Amino acid sequence: MCICVRIIDTTLVTVSSMDHCNILYIGIQMMMINIGETSGFDLICPAYGHWNFRATRKCPNIQNYTCIYDDNNKNFKETCDGPKTYAKGFKAILRGNIDRQPCSDSRYQPYEFSTVCDSKCVFNHSICSEEGQFTVRNGSIFEDKICGCDYRKGYAFINRLSHLYQCKPSKEDCSCYKKSCPLEKRYLLKDYQCIEETNITVLPDTTPRGTEIVSMETITKENLHNGDHHSVVNGRPNIMIILILTIIVIVVILGFGVYALLTIPLFLNELSDVQCTEGQTAEFKCRVKDKTETLFWSINHHQIMNNPRFEIVNEGCSHKLKISKTSLEDSGQITVRGKNDKCQAQLTVKNLFMEKIKDISCTVGQTAVFKCRVRENVQLTWYYYNTKVIRDERFDFFSEDNVHELKITDVTFEDRGNYSSKANNVECKASLIVEARLLVLVNHSVLQIMAERKRILSSHSKEIVYHVSKFFESEIQQPTATPVKAFTERTAEATLVSEATVRRIRLEKNEKGRIFLPERQKVRGPYKPVDEFDKCAIRQKIHEFYTVRRQLPTIDRLYESL
Repeated sequence: MCICVRIIDTTLVTVSSMDHCNILYIGIQMMMINIGETSGFDLICPAYGHWNFRATRKCPNIQNYTCIYDDNNKNFKETCDGPKTYAKGFKAILRGNIDRQPCSDSRYQPYEFSTVCDSKCVFNHSICSEEGQFTVRNGSIFEDKICGCDYRKGYAFINRLSHLYQCKPSKEDCSCYKKSCPLEKRYLLKDYQCIEETNITVLPDTTPRGTEIVSMETITKENLHNGDHHSVVNGRPNIMIILILTIIVIVVILGFGVYALLTIPLFLNELSDVQCTEGQTAEFKCRVKDKTETLFWSINHHQIMNNPRFEIVNEGCSHKLKISKTSLEDSGQITVRGKNDKCQAQLTVKNLFMEKIKDISCTVGQTAVFKCRVRENVQLTWYYYNTKVIRDERFDFFSEDNVHELKITDVTFEDRGNYSSKANNVECKASLIVEARLLVLVNHSVLQIMAERKRILSSHSKEIVYHVSKFFESEIQQPTATPVKAFTERTAEATLVSEATVRRIRLEKNEKGRIFLPERQKVRGPYKPVDEFDKCAIRQKIHEFYTVRRQLPTIDRLYESL
């Protein structure tokens, strides 16, 4: 037998059965929740234990149920617009829509606020009003107050706390007690230690109330009654303070000295900007105050190392960077760095060729002219591949107003290839393309035979067609040649055969390795019919070869015996 007792609205209910007790309790709770829906009472949000009952009745999803204060109508209101979460120190409030509002002065929210099961900030601020307590620091919207024991009136904490002078009531027991000091040590410090009056030195108190308190601070006998704060330091702490101050002063002086050394300029002169034409040499010079200083050079934030183009020279306090055969890619910022200082300059490289030579296409016997224009008056040399071009009756070159020309007269097929002009180690290239003209000399009778497209070609004619097509193919495959037509079409035009014949001849040569004579059909004689008598004689002769002669009846043997 189980007895269940519940007190609801000053009503005592005793039931001899637990099941009856639970049914009665739930019914009364549902009745109380229904009261909130009547218009005769102001709505009070359900407690944590009753939240799910109310949320289930009000909203399809209990997570969407909210009960928050309506700032416009000055009462609590239920909605199904949740859930909402806000940062610590804030709560939800209804101003048409759900909005956030800081906690009131008497409450605080130390963690994230949610409209699920909460309608206001969860905790009240502690009061710090017990015997001997005072408020060290007022709380905030997300933190409780901090309390302390009034040592001026002889109070100290009962328990040992995580902080010697402060206590958080929400986490610790902040109870105080009246501490008695011996007659010879009748003054209490802020660290709640007793001290003699002879060891007291009074200093003005510059520490604001509510901040961390130094351990030797107390009050004198006269000020014990009026409540003023003072700093008390005995003889031994004075020596420590003086020593600490001395160390601080020394450290500050050394810091200023190091700072002065670090801020003194390392470079005695600045780098100068340099402008040059590609191919020329650029130099950057600087001087430093310390000849033992190690400098690092960089171009466009990439460190420079000694190599054939970049030369770094250190001569005591003088440092130099020499860049030979400059190119357009070298343009950018030149930086030299020391331990605590750096110096920068700008390198600008201009292109040497304002107008470069261009590719030329011509036929045999014509004249080809390569022309270029440079930025300044320099000595320019012409090259055919890697061979220097020498003036003769066919090759000639001119120069006027920084314009240079190479003239090739009576161009031959052997003149094709790459030509270049070079100045200040800068090279400009172009190609000469020569189109060859093929003169095919063929016997008139051969042309007449080849002109008949349906005539069968001899092996010699096929060899001619094949070699002509290979010549045109090699002409097209030259890197400087410009194909006018496909070599198959040109071969057909030159040899007066069809393109299909050219392709068939090339395929036969490539696959079989040689060209075969065309197959000729054998000329057969007139057909003589054989009658039945002759057929019977032939059969008997064949049978004779098998049975009597024991030989194979070959054509030659049959022809001799018949």
